[in-house]
Amino acid sequence: MIERGVDASMLVTKGKPSISPTLKFGMLCVGIGLGILIGIPLGETLNDYYGTPKPIAPLAMVFLVGGFSLIINFVIERKMEKK
Repeated sequence: MIERGVDASMLVTKGKPSISPTLKFGMLCVGIGLGILIGIPLGETLNDYYGTPKPIAPLAMVFLVGGFSLIINFVIERKMEKK
């Protein structure tokens, strides 16, 4: 980028920093934990009925519930920002 003279500002995030980074981190950790707790029995069930590999469901649930927790965090921070 330096050799071509390209502006490096596109690599910098321009958004506001998180209002409460500990809230975001805590919600993500809770989401990951819930994803594991939900995914393990779901993986057993899917393996018994459909023959899917057992690690698929916990991994999918970690991403799904973790993503939902980040979306909920975004909504909470939006409400806190308006106050």
